[in-house]
Amino acid sequence: MKNGSSFTGRPLGLLSMALLWVLNLFIPADVGAASAEIEGQKLVAQLRDLRPAQTFNNTGTMEIRRQDRNRVPVYLKTIVDGERWHSIYGTATSPTLVITQSHTGLNTYRSLPPTSVASNPDFSKQRVLKNSLVPFAGSDFWLFDLGLEFLHWPHQRMIGTASRKTQKCYVLESWNPFPRAGAYSRVRTYVDMDSMAMITAEAFDHQGKLWKRFEPKKLKKVQGKWRLKEIEMRNFRTDSKTTLIFDREIH
Repeated sequence: MKNGSSFTGRPLGLLSMALLWVLNLFIPADVGAASAEIEGQKLVAQLRDLRPAQTFNNTGTMEIRRQDRNRVPVYLKTIVDGERWHSIYGTATSPTLVITQSHTGLNTYRSLPPTSVASNPDFSKQRVLKNSLVPFAGSDFWLFDLGLEFLHWPHQRMIGTASRKTQKCYVLESWNPFPRAGAYSRVRTYVDMDSMAMITAEAFDHQGKLWKRFEPKKLKKVQGKWRLKEIEMRNFRTDSKTTLIFDREIH
């Protein structure tokens, strides 16, 4: 991939995830593998049942920091279409990404010609993308990350709870049934017990090493609901990070 001009190159969604690190991880001794799997599947079903209430638009900036810093204006649009919803991410120079999601079906990833505005997409010019382990617009966010693809893996385990400041979280581990080099082997996600918001996600490689970490950097809770202004994806392999800053808070 060169200059963010295509999706191909290397390895969201949604963006309702923050906080600091685990202060106390508790794994009950009496929770066996079977029980952990059952509870994990229940938790994933709840997360996958969450959906946008209505169509909305937003704009923002991606700050991509490697040896230098690159700022990329982006627009985001979510279109609710019955039981499905389309999450659209676009820039003026990179192909527009369309992720189609539903409660039970697998994600579909498509690209459209670049455009600088969030207009109604022309799906007649779409191209289906079969590989989701590639970056969006040269950032540290893979298509896989934006689509929360790991929630569709068959192996899910609820391994305990974590306390982060005053927030209590479920700890979910999603396991890739076919781990390999160039793909995540598992993803550990911290889910707020009250709101079911995904607070933090950590992705590990096929050798079990921490590869990437997703966390909100500006998150506040208002009347029991999270409001998100800024999120960060950090890549420990490349020592790079991408911060997505929204012009309007996401509720």
